[in-house]
Amino acid sequence: MRLGLGSYAFRWAMGIGTPSPAALGSVPDLIRETADLGCEVLQLADLDALESASAAELTDLRAHAASAGVALQTGLTGATVERLTDHLRIATSLGADLARVVLHGRGIEDEREAARALTRLAPDYEAAGVTLAIENHFLTSSASLVELVAEIDSRAVGLTVDVANSIACQEWPDQTIAALAPFVRCLHLKDYRIEPSPDGVGAAVIGAPLAQGWSDIAAIVEEIAPHAPEGMAVILEQWSPAGSSLQDAITTETRWRRESAMTARSHPALNPLWSTGGTRAAV
Repeated sequence: MRLGLGSYAFRWAMGIGTPSPAALGSVPDLIRETADLGCEVLQLADLDALESASAAELTDLRAHAASAGVALQTGLTGATVERLTDHLRIATSLGADLARVVLHGRGIEDEREAARALTRLAPDYEAAGVTLAIENHFLTSSASLVELVAEIDSRAVGLTVDVANSIACQEWPDQTIAALAPFVRCLHLKDYRIEPSPDGVGAAVIGAPLAQGWSDIAAIVEEIAPHAPEGMAVILEQWSPAGSSLQDAITTETRWRRESAMTARSHPALNPLWSTGGTRAAV
């Protein structure tokens, strides 16, 4: 398995989901930091600039990443035929072996529509050597995702297993991981805590740097590893807070990202994820 960073580890810097997303020119900075932190994969999901990039720009990014020793993956939200078709173009232009997919999004009336789109496009992705890895993302239970993968029944379709997202579906992470591990094609590793509200009413799920929250890294890796395809990416993400200003948010997410990458590189449970040669040996 290969350790990597996801664009959601750069959420605030890249303006993901905001009215002011970062320009394509920011992506080389992400590639550079991925390499500097000793990671082998950068998963570029939900970047508006990537989706509007020209063929020449995508080719340049691929070359830039290759020169840094970083493999690129992609990701989209909203599994429509149109978006899946366009994203296959992006993935192949970047040399990506995997596209993370969130079912829900603009243009999606219901999950059945997304299932039909994935079924239609799966042969094209398989022919291109790109895996469609559907993520457990807040709104779909693990049982429904397992049923969906069985229904599509394609070697090109599996799951991105996120260790915390399905709390929103009333599933604890150990339940989610146990259910989805047999279908894993990518792992999203993040940490979190559940803390009482300051006003004493209810509680909230909040992010934390890796190994500073409730995620049991050793147990997660132990559960996932027997099912992981060779070379599968373990992508570090994070739920870093918005902060009192954008600069505060960027400062916090940068610190968390670097702490989490260091933790991942040094954690005993994650050492086997590393290749053993050259500068990318485990520490």
